[in-house]
Amino acid sequence: MSVAKRRVSGPSLFVAAVWLSLAGGCAKVGDPLPPERAVPAADDLTLSQDADRVLLGFTLPDLELERMEVYRYCGGAEPEDKDFVLSDSVSVTRLVAADRSARRYTFVTPRQSDPVCYYVIRFVNPSRVESGFSNRVRTQ
Repeated sequence: MSVAKRRVSGPSLFVAAVWLSLAGGCAKVGDPLPPERAVPAADDLTLSQDADRVLLGFTLPDLELERMEVYRYCGGAEPEDKDFVLSDSVSVTRLVAADRSARRYTFVTPRQSDPVCYYVIRFVNPSRVESGFSNRVRTQ
């Protein structure tokens, strides 16, 4: 008894590969997810200062957030968005731990030696969707 050897041609392999890739992509993995909600930017950022601290006040949006980022620019001229540098990032869980019922929060950061610094904040949700920058505030 002899065993016949069959040779597989290149086009046959190509057709088989295409068929497998199409057949593999037809499975339903799960229900569709709802679209991501946009994260609104803070529009009520306020700044107060004392000898060695800057206090930034703001209202958290009413949705799930992962963190709040503080950006700073110290210098002479009015900055553009690209000029701001990330200076602090804080977990929202840590931020609201003291008072979960509050809507308005204060973040304290060290005062810089420059006479004028501009600040903005940004919120980030658990899916890493970022809000735009908040309104700008500056030291006096």
